[in-house]
This record gives sequence, structure tokens and C-alpha cells, in this order.
Amino acid sequence: MAVTVLDGIMSIHHQVLLFALPLWIVGHTSAPRWLIGAGAFVNTALVVLLQIRASRGVTDSITAGRAMRRAGLAFFVGMAAMAAAAGLSSRLALVGVIVHTIGELWHTAGSLELRFSLAPAHAQGQYMGLRWAERTRPYAEQPA
Repeated sequence: MAVTVLDGIMSIHHQVLLFALPLWIVGHTSAPRWLIGAGAFVNTALVVLLQIRASRGVTDSITAGRAMRRAGLAFFVGMAAMAAAAGLSSRLALVGVIVHTIGELWHTAGSLELRFSLAPAHAQGQYMGLRWAERTRPYAEQPA
């Protein structure tokens, strides 16, 4: 349960490049609008090119935990770089996107390993169901 909750908190990073960064660029900076598309392109290209490589060393719960810690640090540094880019340069924002994407790669590898290695073999479905329910709860509780 604790791993699911912590992983759910770290999963907020999925919303950063999709929603937060574009809204922040448009509403609160004078950065060029092309930076939104460039950030999405850089993120997608890095994920396609590096996901297998980033996952190679994650083979058990210990290495998955280390990958998750590295991911948290990368998210922090990437977000700080993107925030600092507000008054400086678009390049710094792209560096932030790259560092954030590296964190995304480590988070994905660590998260998947922990999901499968910590759940008992007979209860994989229940554990995945808890993970899914935790991620979708706000949508399920909205009035019809």
C-alpha cells in the first residue's frame, strides 16, 4: 500500500510536460510558444531512444528503489531548471525537459519492477487493480 501511494505521488510527473509546462509557458512567461512542441518532441524522442537502456540495471526491489530515488532527484532538478528558465533562456527550459525525461525513464523502470516484484504471484491482479483505482479515484468520485 505504501509503495502504491508513494508511486502515485511520483506519477504526478506525467502531468508536468503535458499540462503544467504548456500552461506555464503560455500564461506566465515570454518564452516562445514553439518551446511547447519542442519539449514534447524531446521528451518523446528520449523515451523512445533510452527506455530500454534506462531499465537495464533495474532487476529487483533494491535497484528499483534506487531508480525511484534517482527519478525523484531528476524531477526536482528538471523542475528547478524549467522554473529558472522563466527569465533566462529557452535552452535552460529544454535542459529541464531532458533532465525531467531522464527521471521519467528511471521512474517507469523502478515503478514497474516494484509493482511486480512486491506483489505476491497469486495477487498480481488485485495489486494492479489497487494501483489503477488509486490513479483514477478523483475521476470516479465526480458526480454524474
